[in-house]
Amino acid sequence: MIMHTWRRQLAIIQDWSGVARACIPSVLMVLTYLHYFVGIACLLYWDPSGKLVNRDVVIAGIPMLAFWMGSGVLVTLLGLALRLRSPESGWFVYLSVALYTLSQVWGGYMVGSLSFVIGIVLTGAPLVGFALISRPATVVAVIIAFPAILLSNLGAAHGWLPYAPMFKAPHDTASALLWTHSQFFFAAPHILCLVVLSALVFGHWRKREEGVLLQSLTDALTGVHNRRSILDLLDNEIARSRRQGTPLAVVLLDLDHFKRINDTWGHPTGDRVLQQAAEVLKGCIRQVDEIGRFGGEEFLLLLPDTGRDGALQLAERCRAALAALVATADNGEAIPVSGSFGLVCSGGAAPVSSELLVRLADEALYEAKQGGRNRIVEAALPELDPLAAASLSPAMPAALWQGRLRRLSTVPGNTGVFLENVDGKPWWRSLEGWRRLFAGTREWSPVAKVGLVVFLTILIKLGALGWMLYALQRDDVASLVAPAWYPRAFWLVGTELAIATVLVAMSVWLKSRAPDARWFQHLGLQFYSLSLLTDGFVLGIMYLPTGVMFACSPVVGFLLFRRYIVLQVWAVALVTIVVTAYAGALGWIPYAPIISLDGPAYHLHEPYWIYSIYIFFTPTLAVVLILVDQVLGRWREREAQIQDINRTDILTQAHNRRSILERLEKEAQRSARSGMPLTVALLDLDHFKRINDTWGHPTGDRVLQQAAEVLKGAVRESDVVGRFGGEEFMLVLPDTGLEAAQMLLERCRRQLAQIVVTADSGENFFISASFGAAGTGGTASPSATTPDFHALIRVADAALYRAKAAGRNRVEALSVDVWLAAQKI
Repeated sequence: MIMHTWRRQLAIIQDWSGVARACIPSVLMVLTYLHYFVGIACLLYWDPSGKLVNRDVVIAGIPMLAFWMGSGVLVTLLGLALRLRSPESGWFVYLSVALYTLSQVWGGYMVGSLSFVIGIVLTGAPLVGFALISRPATVVAVIIAFPAILLSNLGAAHGWLPYAPMFKAPHDTASALLWTHSQFFFAAPHILCLVVLSALVFGHWRKREEGVLLQSLTDALTGVHNRRSILDLLDNEIARSRRQGTPLAVVLLDLDHFKRINDTWGHPTGDRVLQQAAEVLKGCIRQVDEIGRFGGEEFLLLLPDTGRDGALQLAERCRAALAALVATADNGEAIPVSGSFGLVCSGGAAPVSSELLVRLADEALYEAKQGGRNRIVEAALPELDPLAAASLSPAMPAALWQGRLRRLSTVPGNTGVFLENVDGKPWWRSLEGWRRLFAGTREWSPVAKVGLVVFLTILIKLGALGWMLYALQRDDVASLVAPAWYPRAFWLVGTELAIATVLVAMSVWLKSRAPDARWFQHLGLQFYSLSLLTDGFVLGIMYLPTGVMFACSPVVGFLLFRRYIVLQVWAVALVTIVVTAYAGALGWIPYAPIISLDGPAYHLHEPYWIYSIYIFFTPTLAVVLILVDQVLGRWREREAQIQDINRTDILTQAHNRRSILERLEKEAQRSARSGMPLTVALLDLDHFKRINDTWGHPTGDRVLQQAAEVLKGAVRESDVVGRFGGEEFMLVLPDTGLEAAQMLLERCRRQLAQIVVTADSGENFFISASFGAAGTGGTASPSATTPDFHALIRVADAALYRAKAAGRNRVEALSVDVWLAAQKI
């Protein structure tokens, strides 16, 4: 139970405040140095004679060890104190990150600044930092760490500083084994934190994004596709129907006399009827069909591969099922339910647009209502030539009719990057184009991403090849590189380049044929991992480059690929490193065979090798850091876009039902804490059904848009306007008593009554609205009770019913306390 709670908390680190997340480095610093303290005690116990460990240096470093632990504790306590008072304090983030960075630089210097451990820390810390900590703070940490480690290495190379002062250079099997033990022991907490944090955080981030994306495509009340999503699916099905020459049917249906249900039994009962109707319709359609809520009480059915006869049979089944639905009001009274259906069928070769199909289905639906309701009317598709069809496609208000949601999730076969020209130039000639390339990497298909990883391997191998050619022309090459291994290294790099080239070609071929091929993902990633580990074996498996590559792989992998694939590849790499390291320590295989030295190269810090290693791994590290930074930036941008889509009603651009209810709940909680008044208003456009029936749904949609604009312009900046249902809007008025709310709502009513709407026929008409307001407390005396937001909605709905019963186009207000007290009598 405790482990599950910790796992859940770690997974939602992204939702923590900035100060809370900045406490993570200080906590890790305490735990890491506690681990180091245990390791040092074990080393002193295992090496009493000092064959490997410089005992004097180790004992002299214990106070510094205590300093770092104590500093971590103090910073953590400071963060806990700030968490509630100043949760986004920027200076604390920099303090925690800088302290953690300096502590790791000191620890890396003590165990060897070119060792396996420092490679993991130098790479893993900023990669995870980009995900958890602010980007500027992470960049500052890199600016501190990289030069500090470089200077310590240069100091060791030129004899200014001792290299790895805590250890003596291993000279036999026993000391080599102890060195290997210590490296893995000191690296263990960093490896564990790196993998656990990146796996949980990126996994939760991916699930959260998928959940928000699903919400943005789903109607909050009925659980079916919303208008945006169903119209986007309609566009896709039209395109597929044209490619394959298959028929397509569209059904638009409207629940009969639904306005009467709302007016007679209230909006909560009307909501239940909509939910039950959606469940009935979902039970009648086939698995391949789609259903979406198109408007207030209107649903759109999308029937792929369905001709006229099949569509009529399915529509009749839906009509009969709705007519058989028995809905019950709160008072137990039975509510009759039925629906009118408009149907249109398109042949596969017909040049149609989504706007045309919806308009024809709407005209057929209007005929069904005029003919007595509870019936099906089919619309005939006019004869169209391709030139006429061109005028139908997205020239009409695309945002209105097509509701096109740009798919933010991965599309199979899609590269995911929109490499159009930038500022009139080809994308590859501008920094912005390259930024888009990096940022869009996560949206590529899995096979394309594997191709990118393998291509990066090619670049690394070309760098290694260039380094070997440079070493070959040096006069002192024999003292640097083992002559026996030089031709083997050339052969090895050449073979890896050939295999990598084949894999890149395969990724290009598979990208459009099998974009999710799992076997290729395993093959390509295992090749990437093992080829880099081969380089690590040649240079020394416990050397800095191995640590860099080992730390890069899981973080980048969790960003781009599924977790189980990355963990499998990473586990193979870990086992390979451990086996190779201990085999080298035991003398079963040569350690760093390409390096020409007397004895094992565990403490390799000659100038040539330091410069070579930095030239070798710095470009790779820079590319990985930029890639992760851009991908995470794009990820945050995508999430913000989806969140915005998820909060907005596509037609009116006001808050949608889900969003306005969330805002109401938060304001109700704030009102309960502060005692300040809160008023909620429901308004209903009068006789809106008549507008749709007389002038059609396009005109009705324009009415809703104009009404929303008027309402957003009439309320204050602190107020919130949302579309609550078909022609119903909700206004949340914080810190507003009933008297002030009535004045504001009266202003809204007058402005709505001044709107002049022009129908497609050129006829002008006016609109009006009825308002019902419910308030808690007042400006003079806070409310004595704290009703939940559901009670606010019920009271506002009761007030709206009064306004309609009194003749419409008026404002009625009720006190929640008074109304609830009356209900108890």
